[in-house]
Amino acid sequence: MEANEVQPDDVESPAKVASKARQAIEVLLRKTRAAYLWPQVIEGTLWLGATFVAVFLSAGILGVLAPRPHGPDVFLWVLGLGGLATFVVGVVTAVVAYRQRPSLEQIAHLIQSASPDFRSDIVAALQFATEIEAETLRYSEALSLEHVQRTLKSMYARVDGTGSLAHVLTTRSSRPAWFALLGGIALSLAMVKFVPNFSERVLGNVQVLLAQDQRPLVGDIEIVLSFPA
Repeated sequence: MEANEVQPDDVESPAKVASKARQAIEVLLRKTRAAYLWPQVIEGTLWLGATFVAVFLSAGILGVLAPRPHGPDVFLWVLGLGGLATFVVGVVTAVVAYRQRPSLEQIAHLIQSASPDFRSDIVAALQFATEIEAETLRYSEALSLEHVQRTLKSMYARVDGTGSLAHVLTTRSSRPAWFALLGGIALSLAMVKFVPNFSERVLGNVQVLLAQDQRPLVGDIEIVLSFPA
């Protein structure tokens, strides 16, 4: 047997070739899903921050409108309860969003919808590769495997610098969230600066406590030392 003749053991089986192609397609879909969801994570974080700022703004307004002796108490209660509620809702929303994140097949459908060139090639390639591995394919194995490899090459030809296809998908703009956050911060700063006696009317109790903690000892101090017998 000549040295350059291909050994039978060196030829990969169709199931192994399909498995490698399927794994490569799934890697691209996972990267696409991560890049597609990342702007939504940023937007959600911005809305959460804007909600915290709105709670502070509401607590300050209610503290100012409350009767003078009760302003600080109203401010602290609204700020504490509102902040806690916002935190709990944010955590629950994040957990639900993570559990309901799109599957790889759903990402494939989104890519196919956004890029008609793919038609239904990605979903079909995943199905063909899975059936070839499980030896349950009802179609031509050679043609199905060729479709899987051709689809993988087409996906590689469309990836961006991050190795994903997220650039073909339409993402939501985070500008409204930025405007809400920055607008809330601006209104909060304006309230603190321009509302007459805001610190005294809203933070009065806090200032009193701080003053009590820092108050020096005054008066006559007598120290008596008693030694043991």
